[in-house]
Amino acid sequence: MTRKTTGKPPPSKREQAAIRQAETRLKERAPPILTGRTGKVISAPHDDLAGWSARLFDVLGTASGPFADNSVHQLAHASKHHGGTPEDDTTALDAALALVAAVAPQNEVEGALAVQMAQVHALTADLLGRARQTDRTDHLAVYGSLAVKLARTFAVQTEALHRIRGGGRQSIEVRHVHINNAVIGDVIGAGGGVAEIGNQPLAKPIADASVTALRGEVEADGQALPVAEGEGADPLPHARRRGRERRAER
Repeated sequence: MTRKTTGKPPPSKREQAAIRQAETRLKERAPPILTGRTGKVISAPHDDLAGWSARLFDVLGTASGPFADNSVHQLAHASKHHGGTPEDDTTALDAALALVAAVAPQNEVEGALAVQMAQVHALTADLLGRARQTDRTDHLAVYGSLAVKLARTFAVQTEALHRIRGGGRQSIEVRHVHINNAVIGDVIGAGGGVAEIGNQPLAKPIADASVTALRGEVEADGQALPVAEGEGADPLPHARRRGRERRAER
């Protein structure tokens, strides 16, 4: 890749190395799907309409023409700039499709969720821009509050996508602390469903494994922690009874 002469200093050696690495990774990425317009009709930016349509269907995770057409129009409407040029709208639509492609939906359910995520992202960015440009605190409060809510919605949508792809399976994370061959651990699991460890369902649900009973000695796996000599075996003296014994001696 040839570098144009701009009169600016060249990048440092470390930055040149980072540039070469970025160029290598960029070559491995699939080219983004772009859109063109014929009047108000969204179409391919080149003469291979069939190939462009195949890529569009694949990006949206569908083989349905109506689903693909409706999804593209939803994205175009959500990413449209108020007062912007047609070129601005095309750029915004291409950016939304890039986000959908990054989600890589495998079916219409994931495709619909990916389209919603792109719409929420576009609206969040628009509200943040409005909040940055206004001089009125009441407008800032409204725009900022809505942007925060939408950002949380985007996070929830991301979690929903992970749950859909995980099949709704629950998992248990077990953390152990080993002390003198004894195991003291707390079990953390997601609520609801059947808990599993290593794809093996637990025989009984765990009511509350984070509660640890405090006793004279901690037992784990049937073995007791070692107790120092003279500790733990003898009961503690009763304060009142000890006082009575002293008075009797007098």
